[in-house]
Amino acid sequence: MPEFSADFLLQKKTIWEDIFSDKAQKIEKDKQWSKIVVHGVPTRPFSMDDGMFLLKEEIETFNPGLKLLKRPIWLSSQENRQVNRHASILIAVENAKQAQLAIEKRLCIAGNWLIAEKCIENIYQKQCQNYQKFGHVTRLCTTQSICQICAEKHNTYQHKCNICNIQGQICPHSILKCGNCGEDHMANSDICEFKINVEKRAKFSKNLHKKPQQQQQQQQTKTQSFQVLIDNAEQW
Repeated sequence: MPEFSADFLLQKKTIWEDIFSDKAQKIEKDKQWSKIVVHGVPTRPFSMDDGMFLLKEEIETFNPGLKLLKRPIWLSSQENRQVNRHASILIAVENAKQAQLAIEKRLCIAGNWLIAEKCIENIYQKQCQNYQKFGHVTRLCTTQSICQICAEKHNTYQHKCNICNIQGQICPHSILKCGNCGEDHMANSDICEFKINVEKRAKFSKNLHKKPQQQQQQQQTKTQSFQVLIDNAEQW
């Protein structure tokens, strides 16, 4: 079977795009990128509806050489951000060089120089947004779609209320059902026992992985430098 580059296939998109028209919302070239965590970001200036858009512009404006591939996301819930003045965010940059720069030089956000560090993710804790199970990324999933709202066999963005015609999100008429445990909540709900157990196992696995690393660090000198973890995982 012949192999074609992504650039060649995109040039010939008109030939094959109809094949995927009912399965894909968007077709684009895969990108290599790195993710880093930034701590101590003030919550109030970026708490409005377009706050993440403003935060992205803030980071790119006051940190020359840094290009974000998408808007940042908060790593804490909205409830926690309402009572805490600062929180952590996750950002995706174009390459490891930019991530290294952010970690070494810190990031200027809202007039403060904030600490950034590498992002280490546990793939077993990642939830597929297509099938709703855990342990693999959405863009690689070829399994039958399961709605995150009602657990029916369709993609979440296809979920539609027959009363108010709201599509792709919950509404006052939604009858929630989790595709993992069968209870009356969404599949990504924090109260889902299935999800809680997955997160517990992932945390246990992460702690086992950290122990030999901590022992090795104790044997090294105090003058250590951060290393950037290149994370080519999916879009969040």
